[in-house]
Amino acid sequence: LEGQLKQHQQGLTEARVLECVRRAEERAAEAEAAVQAKQEEIEHAVKVAVVETRAQAEADRHAIEEELAVLYCNYGTALKKGGDTSKAMGMFSKSLQVHQRISGDVELVPVLINLGAAFLAQGDPGSAEPLFLRGHTIRLEKLGEGHAQTESARKWLAKCQAMMQAKAEGKEGSILPESKSIGSITSNTST
Repeated sequence: LEGQLKQHQQGLTEARVLECVRRAEERAAEAEAAVQAKQEEIEHAVKVAVVETRAQAEADRHAIEEELAVLYCNYGTALKKGGDTSKAMGMFSKSLQVHQRISGDVELVPVLINLGAAFLAQGDPGSAEPLFLRGHTIRLEKLGEGHAQTESARKWLAKCQAMMQAKAEGKEGSILPESKSIGSITSNTST
């Protein structure tokens, strides 16, 4: 009987040890899963932080480029008002390049019209017409026929086409372009 009792105690001890080992393995697996989950959480947090930082840097760069495009256009307007149409055209061209890189079509129109007006002031309606046509087309598509800005772009195009026709008929002096530009750009919806 004593041998059976010893065997039984030994069996119970082995069962307890095995149960302890099983619990320890479960806790180890849970801890490993928790560590892995925490690692994934940290990896995603780092990725989010990196992308957020890039997005903010891109937004900052975009805002600076928008400001630069406006400054080029405003500088061109001032140069044109001061009689330096050639330098003004250079500034309008730079503004156009930046706008094409960073913004939508509607924001391009004031620059297109300013550059076209500078070509008209130099007596070059042939170079101005595609700019006015593009500006009118954009506004027509984006703003509609009855919009005041669409009408303004249409008038510039009509003036240019009348100047081209007068030039073709040898009446260059009969249609003089206005010596002013459409003004400084202060927002994305001007002119």
